[in-house]
Order: sequence, then C-alpha cells, then structure tokens
Amino acid sequence: MSLDTAPDTTRVPSPPEPAAAPDAQPSPPRRRRSVDTESQARRVLGVRARVALLVVLAGLVGVLLVRPGGSPAGGDWAATATSVNAGLTGQSTVTQSTAGYLPGTGIVVVSTLHDVTQSQLTGILQQALAPVASALSGLPGGEAVSWQASVVTAGTTAQWLVRVPGDAAATPASWTVAPMAAGSSAGTAAGTTVGTGAGTGAGTTASAGTAAPSAGSAAAAAPPSDPAATGAPAAAAATATSAATGTPAADTAVDGPTSAPTSASASASGSASAASASGSAPAAADPVLAATKDPFVRDSGAWEPLTGSWEQSGGTYRQTDDSGYDFITQHSGAAPAAYTVSVRLRGTSGTMNAGLMLAQPAAGSRQGAVIVDLAGQDYVRWGRYDATSGTYKFLGGAALAGQQDVKKWHTVSVAVAASGCTVSWDGKRVGQFTCTGGGHLGLVSSRSAVEFDDWTVTPA
Repeated sequence: MSLDTAPDTTRVPSPPEPAAAPDAQPSPPRRRRSVDTESQARRVLGVRARVALLVVLAGLVGVLLVRPGGSPAGGDWAATATSVNAGLTGQSTVTQSTAGYLPGTGIVVVSTLHDVTQSQLTGILQQALAPVASALSGLPGGEAVSWQASVVTAGTTAQWLVRVPGDAAATPASWTVAPMAAGSSAGTAAGTTVGTGAGTGAGTTASAGTAAPSAGSAAAAAPPSDPAATGAPAAAAATATSAATGTPAADTAVDGPTSAPTSASASASGSASAASASGSAPAAADPVLAATKDPFVRDSGAWEPLTGSWEQSGGTYRQTDDSGYDFITQHSGAAPAAYTVSVRLRGTSGTMNAGLMLAQPAAGSRQGAVIVDLAGQDYVRWGRYDATSGTYKFLGGAALAGQQDVKKWHTVSVAVAASGCTVSWDGKRVGQFTCTGGGHLGLVSSRSAVEFDDWTVTPA
C-alpha cells in the first residue's frame, strides 16, 4: 500500500547572522544620499558667498556716496582758482578780480571791491569758496588761499589780506584777516596779475564793468625751501608772485591801490625826493652804525618817533597806541651797506602787527622806506612806502607754520646784502626780496600796542 505524502512546506528558519563585532565599521551610505549632501553644502556656501559679496559692494557704494570729491592734482588747481575767481566776480560788490595757482604758495586772488565793510569780506569770500571747499582740503601742506582785497569807499581805498588754510575753507573763524594799508588812493583797479607760467597753472582775470589787467607771461617760481640760498627773484617773476603770496617779490611787484600817508609822517620831510623810484636809499649824513645793541634800559637819545605814542619804560621800548596804522620811530644812526638788524617784540593788547623799518632814505620821512612786520598772527610780510607819495606797497610775504602767541617774545630779523634782503622769524629764514643797504633804521607797529627789546645791528 502506498502512502501519498504531501510535501513539507514548513519554513526552516535561517540561522541567525553573527553579531557585528564592536569595532566593525558601519556600511557606507548609498551614493544617492552622498550626492544630496554635497549639493546642499554647495548651496549653503553659495548663499554665504553672495551675502558677503553684497556686503562688500554695499560698503563700496557707501564710500563713493559719502566721501568728498577727489582733490585736484597738478594743473587742476588752476581750474580751482578759476572757480574761486568766478565766484567773486559773480557778486555785485566785486568790480574786478584775478586769480591763479602758485606751487608752494597756493591759490592767490587779487580783487577790487566797493562799498563793503571788513565784516562783509569774509562772507563774500566764503560764498566764492563754497563750491570748492571740499577740494581745497587737498591743498599741499603749507599752501592756502590768499586774497588781497582792495575796498574802495567814497574815494578812499583800504587794503586787506585774507589767508584761508585749505582745511578751513568752510570755517571763517580760522581765517587770518589783516589790514595791509589804509588811505585815500583813488579807486584804481588792482594792477597785479597772476602769471601763466610753466608749472604754475594758468592765471585768470575777470572784470565786472572795468578793464581787466592782462595775464602776465612770466613763470612764477615756487618759494625756495631755503630762500637765503638763492638769489633775489627777477623783476619779471615778481609780477606773477606779488600780491598776498608767500613767494618773494621784487620791488616793482605791485602797482595796485594803496593807502595815503598816515598822520603827519607823509609831510614830515620833503627831502625824500632824493630817493629814486626804485627805492634805493641815498647815503645818509649821520655816522654809519658799528655793531650796536640797544636793550632800552635807559633812554639813549637816539630814537625819534614820527607817529604814534612811543616811550621807554621798564627796560623796553613801547608803542602804546593801537588805533592807527604805520606808527614809526626812527634811529639817528645810518645803516651800513650790508648788515643784519633784529629786534625782540611782543604784543600787549592782543595783537602784534609790528616789526622793523629799514632803508629809510631821509630822516623824518617814511617815504621810500621798507618795513618787514608780522601781519595777523601767522604771516610775515614786507613792503615799501612809495618814494613820492608815501603810500604803502605790498611786495610779498611768507606764511608761518602756525599762529604765533603774540603775548610771548618773538624775534624778527633782516639780513641786508647785495643779493637782497633775507627775512627770518624766530631764527628761521622765511623769505627774501630785493632791497638796498644804507639809509636809516627804525621800528613800526599798526593797530597794535607793542613792546620792543634788544634792538641789534651787526655789520656784515
């Protein structure tokens, strides 16, 4: 008998897989998961890079929007001078103006105005400087905007020098405003023109209702770093560097409006006609000074005031009237042909527009004499009284490193030689100009009460 046996379908369980060893590595992830992870990382890095780039771009845009305009370079300063000049001639009170750029000095402007007060001058110049104020902050170190303003009122002309540091164009409180002269000259146009010379940038001249002077053709050299080491500048170059600049200028530099004589000094002596138009000093009859020093400890009897209130007191020589211009005292001795004269000085009333007189052709008159004095608190200037009229003519000047403390003692000196006059302030040479030896010497102050000490003459 056969037995039909159904197949056994019972599943025999598989033997259990051996347990993984404790240090066994997990199986690597599948390739698809790896690709997804890398893509996500790239997306994250891309977002961060884009954000960083946007931040950098935003910063650059911000800098471009808020930073001041770039400073002109080289000849571009001539264009800035032209802009300043246009800003002046566009104002109704300015009848004539000329401007240019002199390397080492800055932007020089000479203008004639009518019927304005001293307090209005700064507002007029500030309006002209406003469009280029940010650019002026880039003027090279030591350069500035110098403005010689001749103000004509009822036939009387007063001259002012305004000096604006490049970084203070928008802050008139930091400007230096100093009188140059006062008097009754006719309202003639300023005759000084800034030249068009190699390396100086073109000068520009504009006129409102009056004939403008022509642009000079002489090259205007930058002031030497050591003026005493160079010869006196040529007369042609002086025309281009005359008014309100820190560049030495020759005697023929300025023929603009000047002041009338102050007080009785203009008519004190008619003998000044012996001086030539060039300003040369004739030989004086008085004995020529040997080495001389006056400490003013007692009255030497050698000093004769022409104008002002002078007195010797407490070991100093004082001029106490601060209400007028060109207060002069002269020494009775005659100067040698070559010498150095110096004096210590300080202000006693808050200002110190004061200095030395030299090359005075005739005792008793300022006509033809040269003065070298501090103007404002940071500018040493030199000028000459006309040999015929006695009116003051600005020849040149130099800006000092900063404002001087006028209540402290300072020393101004002039070395006179055949090559010219070298000016020093507190022992540092600041400029040179053409002059002659001989004549008489003296002291001067304008609108300042000043005391002087240790006046010294040393023959060369």
